[in-house]
Amino acid sequence: MKEEIMSRVNKLLASMRAQSIDAVLLATEEHSTKNVRYFSNFSGSTGYTLIAPDKQMIFTDSRYWEQTQAQSPLAFEKIKELNPRAFVSRYFQSYKRIGFEAKAMTVDFFNVFKAYLPPYVEWIPIDGLISTIRCAKSVEEKNKVVEANKIAIAAFKEMIGELKEGMTEKEAATILEFRMMKLGAEDKAFGTIVASGWRGALPHGVASDKKIEKGELIVFDFGCFLEGYCSDITRTIAFGKPSEEMIAVYHIVKEAQNRAERAAKSGMSGKEVDTIARDYITEMGYGEYFGHGLGHGIGLDVHEEPRVSQANQTALQVGAIVTIEPGVYLPNRFGVRIENDVFLGAETTEVLTDFPTDLIIV
Repeated sequence: MKEEIMSRVNKLLASMRAQSIDAVLLATEEHSTKNVRYFSNFSGSTGYTLIAPDKQMIFTDSRYWEQTQAQSPLAFEKIKELNPRAFVSRYFQSYKRIGFEAKAMTVDFFNVFKAYLPPYVEWIPIDGLISTIRCAKSVEEKNKVVEANKIAIAAFKEMIGELKEGMTEKEAATILEFRMMKLGAEDKAFGTIVASGWRGALPHGVASDKKIEKGELIVFDFGCFLEGYCSDITRTIAFGKPSEEMIAVYHIVKEAQNRAERAAKSGMSGKEVDTIARDYITEMGYGEYFGHGLGHGIGLDVHEEPRVSQANQTALQVGAIVTIEPGVYLPNRFGVRIENDVFLGAETTEVLTDFPTDLIIV
């Protein structure tokens, strides 16, 4: 892991040189991104990282000293109380241009940190710079997403066997999440979506107290974390015999998903990939019922760059892992969504979700 971390650090240093940035400050707090973990491998809840050409360091308090030394290859400073004054005054005074996470850092923390540095220091937002680096996944990162997919799929198969009429969506979600944890997951990747019947028309219908009934479609959107990396999978199943319209809509979504998945390649824009699925759904008469983007990047975060949507006209990078998840949502009736995780290689595209998209009837 040391070589992987230092490779990431060196990519960041190269990008910093290109933009004349002297140092970068990364923070792990309740509100922050996972950039500290990406560039240091430290997974604790509180810590700060300094990345500069002359030093790469991580600062944590006594709760994390042993964990930091075990996880991170970066130089380490023991600080009993993680007050910015303790390391800012000692390590940051020589830098004139400091990069920071503008989208994640609170105004309060920024002002505290800024107060300890000279007024001439220039603060440079580096969110886009870092997200570009994080977009391209290494083989090691891809393998972790693959393993997270395997756990989620195995748990889903087990959960399906336990579904019963009258079971609530929350009960089904709890079984699925328990199975993922039992199979080795660190945690669920997000609030598990179980949306049955009319609730399937809610794209983010997190599991509720609604009881599952015969003749309904059920949308399951689930995933787990493994070694920090996540899976994100959606399957729609029929609980009992589905109607002809349900079957027809399901096959439309499946075909849209297959078309986009087969066509997706690095170098295409997010908009181009999105359009493939969107145009087919529109052609089949359901365009107005597909309102969200086709997909998004995944990795340490379940939603990260790049976006596969009409809003993204930039080329998808080699090494990006994205979701392909079209859906059709008919208000107060039912919904269908199918989602796989896909790796965009230099010459080939690899589907990481090894589980058929055929309609499952329980």
